[in-house]
Amino acid sequence: MGWIERVLPLGGGGSAKDPKVQAYLQAALPLVERIETEYVAWREAIGAEAGRSLESAQDPEAGHTGVFLWRTAEPVRLLAALSPPPPVRRLHNDLLQAATLRYRAAQMVKEALELAPLRDPSGALQDATSLLEDADARLALARAAASRLTTEASVQP
Repeated sequence: MGWIERVLPLGGGGSAKDPKVQAYLQAALPLVERIETEYVAWREAIGAEAGRSLESAQDPEAGHTGVFLWRTAEPVRLLAALSPPPPVRRLHNDLLQAATLRYRAAQMVKEALELAPLRDPSGALQDATSLLEDADARLALARAAASRLTTEASVQP
C-alpha cells in the first residue's frame, strides 16, 4: 500500500464516498503506485538517493533510466487520460504534474548520459535534479489535497 492509499483509503466518507470519486481512485491509485515504485527502483539502480543531485548518477549507458522511461510511459499516459471528478481534480493535477516532471527529468538524464562522451552532462543533470525537486513539491501538494479530502470526509455526517 502506497502513501496515497494510506492517506486517502478507498471507501472513505464525504466526497470520497461519491461513486465517481471511487471510480477515479480505483483507476488512478494503481497507476500512481506503479509510477512511484518504478521511480524508487530507478533512483536505487542509478545510485542517486531521493533528495540528492543526479550528478552522482551511475548509469553510464542510461540503461536503468531507459527502463524507467519504458516502464512508466504507459502509466503516465493512462493517468493523463483520466477525467477526475471535481472533488479530486486538484489531487489529480498534482499527481499528474509530479509524474510528468519525473518522466521529463528521466528523459533529460537519459539524453545527458548517452551524450556524456561528447559533452559534459553536469548541466543537464542539474536541470533534471531541479525537475525532480519540483515533482517532490507537487507530491507534497497532492498529499495536502488528499489530506483535505480525508478531513472533509471525517467532518461531514
